[in-house]
Amino acid sequence: AIWSMDNEPEWWMAVHHDIHPNPATYDEMTGLNLQFAAAVKAADPSAHVSGPVPAGWSGYFYSALDFVSGWGTGPNYVYNGNPVDRNAHGGTAWVEYYLQQMSKYEQQHGLRLLDFLDVHGYIAPDGISFAAAGDAATQALRLTSTRAFWDPNYTVAATNNEAPALAPRMRDWVNKDYPGTKIAITEYNWGALDDINGALAEADILGIFGREALDVATLWGPPRATDPGRFAFAMYRNYDGIGSAFGETGVSAATANPDQVSIFAAQRSDQTLTVVAINKTAGALTSDIGLANFAPQGTARVYRYSEANLNAIVRQPDISASGSGWIATFPAYSITLFELPAAEGAFAVPKPAVGAVVNAASYLASAAPGEMVTIFGTNLGPPQGEVLTLGAAGLLSTEIGGGEILFDGVPGPVVYISAGQCTAIVPYIAANVSTVHVQVQYQGRRSDPFAIAVSSTAPGIFTRNEAGTSEAAALNSDGQTTNSPQAPAARGSVVSLFLTGEGQTNPPGVDGKIAREILPAPVLPVTATVGGQTAEVVYAGAAPGGTAGFMQVNVRIPSSALLVPGPSVPVVVSVGGLRSQLTATLAIQ
Repeated sequence: AIWSMDNEPEWWMAVHHDIHPNPATYDEMTGLNLQFAAAVKAADPSAHVSGPVPAGWSGYFYSALDFVSGWGTGPNYVYNGNPVDRNAHGGTAWVEYYLQQMSKYEQQHGLRLLDFLDVHGYIAPDGISFAAAGDAATQALRLTSTRAFWDPNYTVAATNNEAPALAPRMRDWVNKDYPGTKIAITEYNWGALDDINGALAEADILGIFGREALDVATLWGPPRATDPGRFAFAMYRNYDGIGSAFGETGVSAATANPDQVSIFAAQRSDQTLTVVAINKTAGALTSDIGLANFAPQGTARVYRYSEANLNAIVRQPDISASGSGWIATFPAYSITLFELPAAEGAFAVPKPAVGAVVNAASYLASAAPGEMVTIFGTNLGPPQGEVLTLGAAGLLSTEIGGGEILFDGVPGPVVYISAGQCTAIVPYIAANVSTVHVQVQYQGRRSDPFAIAVSSTAPGIFTRNEAGTSEAAALNSDGQTTNSPQAPAARGSVVSLFLTGEGQTNPPGVDGKIAREILPAPVLPVTATVGGQTAEVVYAGAAPGGTAGFMQVNVRIPSSALLVPGPSVPVVVSVGGLRSQLTATLAIQ
């Protein structure tokens, strides 16, 4: 399971060098990291590289050679032994040395190879990670030991009786040795995901990660779909079943005793304030929640996961919330989320309204992973339309002209946006659901969700009238001449068609990625007919220079005598047995 605060899909390459029979040194490990990272960046400059991925606490400070050198010197063999490698580098901790060398490389070559400082977060007290809920003492320890990620006064025996304070420690390393590097914990585990105890700890950890500005974290050993631990993630990422999520912008939130109640707050891009409260105790707690510098509409929606129903997040009755706060009761062992929409005065534009979602090529109502869709409605964007832009990573931007299009809360790459119409690409993550809820957000104002069914594919052929009902926007065999009654294609020649809605691809599609050296192809088989006759598919895959979700299909016009030539011969492309619209045509001579 991935916890990413910016929700952006990314290519990843984690450079990981574990202890091996030939103990590696600082310089050997750094050299390998530089070598592999440079190769990855050369192959794909938009790739994100993380490193050095030490496997645990002592690995943050010492090399494999230091481990071997200290072997046999007692239980704290690294700390009490002879760290020859670290000593040879002026006593600099391994992670800090690594960051310094990555910084030095950028200064010398003008190229950043490292995007994320990446470590494994196995810093829990003994008996917590990968363990069952355990007895009362173990369960209590699990809920308090989450302090290891942030509290400078919380010590752990497993970390040499030091205070890990891992997230702020990582930020301090980065700020000192390689500013601008993001931070990632790509393995951690606090155990008991099959129990409410583990779910509470996981919810607490996710809140801490957000508050402490961790960029990415990866839970080692994801929960099953029915485990309480799964609902800890859902409380932040999809608490209402249609993609509503905890906010992106952190808001200060404090509690008198985080060992009893943790509280986290963030404001969403639609100005909604979201607050998560976790009761870690065996009894119900009632408390005043103070609010400042935010004007709510007056009513808060409430969602809860607790022992009362371990199979679902339950919507609770709405409560009244004024500008000064509200009073809430938190049941024993529970996670509660409050959703407070901003008062009307917070918005400068009318609320967007979605009226229809259709395939951008065929104009049929459909949605498939990676499909380009057109949304019709009112107040969707700026009066003067704006077109796609590329972000810093070379991916199609998910926001243009102050507008975003969300699919179950996940922003899709935006192709065009205006007040009455916008076009975006369905994120590939939609493959995991049967229905996706589309919302348009403009200048912080979000539309009500519009539900549309998701299918594996939904091929649509782009046409010259841009409505799916005329000559296909096709190129003849020279790759330059537009197929038309004035320039018909000869029998036996190859015509290039352009489509969207091919579904999942191999290699897997990346939202908004431009097809250059690598041209992903549909996973499901592609077939075609021209004039009702089977046509050979010469090529089916990404259109070079186009965004993911824009497919090119080259078909050979049948030479069969059964094919009747003419200016409007029907052409149909099927992907995985689902066919495109029946109203696209080719001119054949």
